[in-house]
Amino acid sequence: MSYRNDIEQAIRNFPAFPVSTQRILNLMNSPSLDYEKLEEAVRYDPGLTANILRLANSALFGVKRPVDSLHMAFVVLGEKKLFELVMAHISLRMFDVELQGYQHERQDFMRHSVWVGIAAEQFAQTLGIKTEETLFTAGLLHDIGKLVLDPFLLQEPEEMQASDVESTSESFDKREERVLGINHNEAGAILLEHWNLPSEIYAAVRFHHAPDCATAHKQLIEIVHVSDMLAYAQSVGTGVKGVHYDLSEEALVHLNLQAETVEYVASQTVDEMKEVLDLLE
Repeated sequence: MSYRNDIEQAIRNFPAFPVSTQRILNLMNSPSLDYEKLEEAVRYDPGLTANILRLANSALFGVKRPVDSLHMAFVVLGEKKLFELVMAHISLRMFDVELQGYQHERQDFMRHSVWVGIAAEQFAQTLGIKTEETLFTAGLLHDIGKLVLDPFLLQEPEEMQASDVESTSESFDKREERVLGINHNEAGAILLEHWNLPSEIYAAVRFHHAPDCATAHKQLIEIVHVSDMLAYAQSVGTGVKGVHYDLSEEALVHLNLQAETVEYVASQTVDEMKEVLDLLE
C-alpha cells in the first residue's frame, strides 16, 4: 500500500515555525531588509538574540570593539550569515529529537544535519566556488523530510528493518519511495516550499540524493550531495545500520573532487562542528 496521501496530509499539518520566527523569516526574505523591523522581531526571542550577539563578538569576525546591540550585530554579520544563524537556531530546536523509524538516537539527526551544512560551506571554500546561495542552510535542512516520514516508517517495520537493509543494494531513498510512495527528499522539498523558503533550498533538499536529475541550482545540489555522502562515510548520525545511498560519480567529476580535498574538508568540518555547537548551545 502507499502512504502518500496520508503523508501529504501530514506535511500540510506539520507544525509551522512559531509566529515570531515566521515573521523574522518573512522580513529576511523581503527584497530589501529593514533592520529596524528585524531588530523589533528578534528581540522577543532571547535565545536568538543571545546567539546573534555571541556570533558577532566571536573571533570569526575579528571585531575590535564589543558588539552590544542587535543593529550593530546585523551590520557585522551581513544578511547571508544572519539568515543561516536564524535557520540554525530554529532547526536545532526541531532536530533535537529521537527518530525511531530511522533509528536516530536523540542528537544524531541534529548532528548529522549540522555536519552536512558545515561540510557544504567547507567544500565551496576549499574548491574556490563563490556562491551567494545559502549552502549552510541547504545542507542543514537536507533531511528535514525525515521528520515527516518517521512515524510512517514505524508502520512498516519488516520492510524497513536494519537486517533487511543490509542484505540489499537498494538505496534507502528508493526503498522509502517503494514502501511509502514518497521519499524523504520529496517530502522535505514539499514542506519547505509550503513554508515559502527560497527555491534553491528546497531544490537542494529535493535532489540531494539525485543531483544528476536536477536542472537548476545544480552546483549547490552537488555540493550538498557530496557533503551528505561524506557524513555517512564518517558515520556522523547515520541512523539505520547498513543504510546506504547512491553516490553520484557525475557530481564528483563536475566538482573535480580529489581524495585529498575530501580528507581536508572532513578534518575542517570536525573542527568547526564543535565550535558551531558550542556557539549555539
